[in-house]
Amino acid sequence: MNGPLIGLTLAAYMALLFAVAWHGDRRAGGDGRFQASVQALSLAVYCTTWTFFGAVGSASVNGWLYLPIYLGPALVYLLGWKLIRRIAEISHGNNLTSIADFLAARFGHSSALGALATGLCLCATLPYIALQLRAVESTFQILAPTTTAGGLETAFGIAAVMLVFSLIFGARHLSRGEKHPGVVRVVALESVLKLVALLAVAWFALHEVVGGPSGLWSELTDVEGGHALSHTSFGTDFWTYTLLSAFAIVLLPRQFHIAMVEHSTDRGMRTARWLFPLYLLLLSISVLPISIAGDNRLAAQGFDPDRYVLMLPLAFGENGLALLAYLGGVAAATGMVIVSALAMSIMISNEWVLPWLLRSGRDARTRRLDAVILNVRRSVIALVILGAYGFHLLAADTRNLAGLGLLAFVAVAQLAPAFLLGLAWRGTSARGAIAGISAGFCVWVLWLALPMMVPAAVLAGSIPETLGWGLVTVATWVSLSLNLTLVVLVSLLSRRSVVEQAQANKFCRRDLSLTPSASAGAHARVQDVLFLLDRFVGDMRTSQVVRQVEVATGHQLLPMGRASPELLEAAERQLAGAVGTTSARMVLDSALQDIELSIEEVATILDGTREDLRLSRRLLRATLDNVNHGVSVIDNDLRIAAWNQRYLDLFQYPPGLITVGRPLADVIRYNAQRGLCGPGLADDHVQKRLEHVRAGTAHRYERTRPDGTVIEMQGKRLPGGGYVTSFADITDHKRVQRELQAANENLEATVLERTRALRQAKQAAERANRSKTQFLAAASHDLMQPISAARLFASSLIERAHDQEVRTTAERIASALDGAEAVLSDLSEINRLDARRVPVRHETVNLRDELLPLIEECRPIARARGIELRERIASVHVRTDRLHLRRIVQNYLSNALRYTSDGAVLVGTRRVAGQVRVVVYDTGPGIPLDRRDDIYLEFQRLPIADAQAGKGLGLGLAIVQRMARLLGHTIGLDSVIGRGSCFWINLPRGEASPAITSATPDGDRQDALSGARILCVDNDPGVLDGLSLLLRGWGAQTRCAASIDSALAVCADPPDLAIIDYRLDDGVLGTEVLERLQQAWRQPVPAILITADRTNEVRQAAVGAGMVLLHKPVKPATLRGAIRQAGQLTQQAS
Repeated sequence: MNGPLIGLTLAAYMALLFAVAWHGDRRAGGDGRFQASVQALSLAVYCTTWTFFGAVGSASVNGWLYLPIYLGPALVYLLGWKLIRRIAEISHGNNLTSIADFLAARFGHSSALGALATGLCLCATLPYIALQLRAVESTFQILAPTTTAGGLETAFGIAAVMLVFSLIFGARHLSRGEKHPGVVRVVALESVLKLVALLAVAWFALHEVVGGPSGLWSELTDVEGGHALSHTSFGTDFWTYTLLSAFAIVLLPRQFHIAMVEHSTDRGMRTARWLFPLYLLLLSISVLPISIAGDNRLAAQGFDPDRYVLMLPLAFGENGLALLAYLGGVAAATGMVIVSALAMSIMISNEWVLPWLLRSGRDARTRRLDAVILNVRRSVIALVILGAYGFHLLAADTRNLAGLGLLAFVAVAQLAPAFLLGLAWRGTSARGAIAGISAGFCVWVLWLALPMMVPAAVLAGSIPETLGWGLVTVATWVSLSLNLTLVVLVSLLSRRSVVEQAQANKFCRRDLSLTPSASAGAHARVQDVLFLLDRFVGDMRTSQVVRQVEVATGHQLLPMGRASPELLEAAERQLAGAVGTTSARMVLDSALQDIELSIEEVATILDGTREDLRLSRRLLRATLDNVNHGVSVIDNDLRIAAWNQRYLDLFQYPPGLITVGRPLADVIRYNAQRGLCGPGLADDHVQKRLEHVRAGTAHRYERTRPDGTVIEMQGKRLPGGGYVTSFADITDHKRVQRELQAANENLEATVLERTRALRQAKQAAERANRSKTQFLAAASHDLMQPISAARLFASSLIERAHDQEVRTTAERIASALDGAEAVLSDLSEINRLDARRVPVRHETVNLRDELLPLIEECRPIARARGIELRERIASVHVRTDRLHLRRIVQNYLSNALRYTSDGAVLVGTRRVAGQVRVVVYDTGPGIPLDRRDDIYLEFQRLPIADAQAGKGLGLGLAIVQRMARLLGHTIGLDSVIGRGSCFWINLPRGEASPAITSATPDGDRQDALSGARILCVDNDPGVLDGLSLLLRGWGAQTRCAASIDSALAVCADPPDLAIIDYRLDDGVLGTEVLERLQQAWRQPVPAILITADRTNEVRQAAVGAGMVLLHKPVKPATLRGAIRQAGQLTQQAS
């Protein structure tokens, strides 16, 4: 094939990888199902060039011994799912970043164990990465054999591109918990490409060479044939390789990184349980036709079986398929190289470089360790990839891909005994784990790794060049047996530290959360924790931690406050995500605990070793010199033992005064002589403070210096002996405190003033409301007088007029007066409802009996507007005030008829949550959602209402709302623009009472006023004239008067009926007039009390006087009913 074409294809493929990674970093997360599939497919980073090229060669040479590399991982995910879940929970719960970090955290944050595991993984990974580069080189030479040095250049180019890719997407910044979504998406894409390429070659081999499924079956069952697959036994080697593959899927650095570090969703883990084994099944099946086809067509020509995947398409001229297979092999190599380099960079920086920086004290020279960590990561990535390329150039020419792959598997298998026992047995110790891993590692080096590094001629007689399977099996069992024995034996004989025991309990139970040091939580201050975070992870992520902790706890973090367990846990998680759990715990325990200088605590945490104690002292010095408080430590002999620079700065001691061993008395005397200890003799201050320190009592006090500086001093006895005192300059804090106190006092005065003003405003509003109520009451009464008179004149004119034109004019006058009356009536009613002067009489009423007459009254109006008025009212009893209910439904019905231009109006009932709902539907224009609250306000009308409803003040629904509130009923509405509205009111159910029937003979309904003598008393002449004119039209004889005296003058004998206004001149009331008249006539007389006052007091006065109450303006029909009622009351009284 054309070499430039292959190079161009590789360049396009690499550009695609960069684009996918860039998009993945920018669009992290996404759809849950998609992300779960990406996570599951990324596990196929396990499938390297060994499984892509080497498995076919293994199947051709060793038969079914190729299968264990697929079978072991599949069995782990199918049968060992609970173990995978548990490892993932531990890793996520402790924010672990690598397999070495996992082992170190399990065994008491052992830095030695983490370093050993890192070294072992590096020895296993470098040859493995070299294997990928060698496979890319050799396969390129197969595709383009005429290209000079093309394979070597291709291997170097792939290594260079992978180096750049890893630096950009793996070490561009410190990501929390080492998450790299762009890298994961690239690996998932490459997994798909590997599967598609191998399936395509297998399909070609099956149908073009083997002869379809039947031919494949014949080859596999032909025992006498020459193919290894037809006569392979499943012996020790098979199950040994299966065990090694099962260990590798968990313990390989790249597998642990992808499965436990990058994966963060439980959904992705559940998807991986079935998708990853399915992926391996498809790959393993694809191997069979390729292997058989290669043996049938290519073996005789001497081709390497590891190259069948490429050679088979080329042999048949399928260059496009061969190029696809080559890209699949490149994908298998690049995915492994990227993730392995990234995982190893994290392990080496966290387990080797950073602990060395911490021990050497070099971290104290810089305040920003995040940049240092990032540079270390980048350097390690470069060294790993370039080191693997150098190994590829220098190592012996080993061609057996399966052999090199098993070499790495045996190496990482040495971690298995300590790893698995650490999860199952609390007694496993760090020393046992180190001993076992070291012994197994030595066996691996001597028996398997060394022959690969030495030229074949040197060890040709002892170890086969191809690393025979029997040798691998023996080396595996010898190394693992020695490893396991030493882990158990040394663990039984060694003593575990306190931290080891705590970590063992945590890893061997379900409580997987971080547990910050108790003493650190008791003594560390917030500013100390944030200072450490800022140095290691930067100010941006430190600010994120502060916000998260403040939201979680609901309290603001104060710099001088004690660090809460939530803050310590969040800090350790952040540090663990950046430098690993071992270094994170080292930093927190050594830096924060040792601020209190408890040597016993440090010895307990660090197991009392001299090396760890020296580490704690170095970290103590670095930490103390970077805190804002001055610190001094006194030993048991009352001499200076330790201090920090801030302490010297606060007290401005001369050089040479503060030294180790200096008596405390000298320091106190020096301060007292400078006036820093307050008034009194220097010796008295010395004696007092020495006695205080000897007693070891904790103290906290503040001292104001002559220059105004305020120093806060806190002292306490150390558990291991001695005394520690911290000094803080709180001058600014005190100033702010004084300002806050002054502001608080001003605020209290302001609040009192505002409260007083609010009370005065409330009183003024109440007075204004009372004035409004009185005004409306008086105005309604005064306006009703002339309207009532005019209404009476108009009614009389209608009845007497013979000319049609005059009658029509009178009817129009009456209609206009009705409108004015309705407006005044609404105003009066709003006023009474606001003043709560409306009586309420709850009773049980039949809804159908109450509402049917109202509907019948409205039918002429509906008919005149061309609207169909329907009712669906159930005969159900409710508890309510019948008059108010009628008024509410009447308002609903009036609005529905007014605003409906065509269609229908329906009045009905429904049962809702144990209540009865009265509903009024219309087919009007509807009410917008944002205006539904406005319709209940006084004088509010919607624009569409103004266009359709004609005149009106917009008080109807305001009255409805107040009445419903007064009755305790719920109202509401539902509306759809363009389709109509539904207004409703909910009423409580009531029990029916026994029916009371009454019959009124038809004859009693006849007017019997002909010749009746009626006395009319009113101080308004207009009302008297109108009333007299109307009554005379009915055949009555009327006498009119404006006062009691004039009434007695015009009517000396008792009349048949008296109609009296409630309020007359000089404050005389109508009830008093009737009482005086009846005393003069010496007998009761039927009487009607006319008024525009609708208050409850007037109603009670009318009832007390035995009078029928009639409200102005007076309508003829209403007056007739009142006259008839007055006659009935008189008959009942007599």
